[in-house]
Amino acid sequence: TQITSLNQNLFKDCSSLEELTLPDTVYSYGYECLAGSGITELVIPKTPPSKSFTSNDYCLANSNITKLTVDANSISSIGGIIRNSNVTTLVLQANLGTGGKITNQIVNATKLTSVTFDSSVTSIPDNMLKGCTNLTTLVIPASVKEIGQDAFLNTNITDLTVGGTNSWTDTVANISGFTLYADSINKLYSMRGVIDSYTGEKF
Repeated sequence: TQITSLNQNLFKDCSSLEELTLPDTVYSYGYECLAGSGITELVIPKTPPSKSFTSNDYCLANSNITKLTVDANSISSIGGIIRNSNVTTLVLQANLGTGGKITNQIVNATKLTSVTFDSSVTSIPDNMLKGCTNLTTLVIPASVKEIGQDAFLNTNITDLTVGGTNSWTDTVANISGFTLYADSINKLYSMRGVIDSYTGEKF
């Protein structure tokens, strides 16, 4: 029998449970299913192609999970889940049928301090991390070719790592104080004129 869901309160207060590996058949996460467990890092597998991801916005509430790896396109309510959790470090993927374009935003998730987009991501949407006021570290891979408007508005990013050659379009507004690490950058329209300090290639 395949496991398809983590029911409400399933592992609640299982403080000795420190590791959980989920199969890619799981697509449903219930209210506080991991609350009070000993798990601090979790990888949520992408949704099975024939299923729609369903989750309660409080599925990670009151858990000890501080690092989460997840396909941003598999969960339409990803923003609510992150806002109601204790996640501070987030790794975002985009493997689900969008050509690497992330379609969901994570707005006002004030506990986030670090976000990494993995190499499956090619496009970051408007308002992606808007209002994540404690976000200080951002890692963007060379695969990203486009960043939407106000993607990082009202964050406090001071450490931005960009890998490879990028040709970005649109505008990332009101960003300052970056330390920029880059292998090579052809065009970085979104950052031109708003970076206070950086190291790496000249524009």
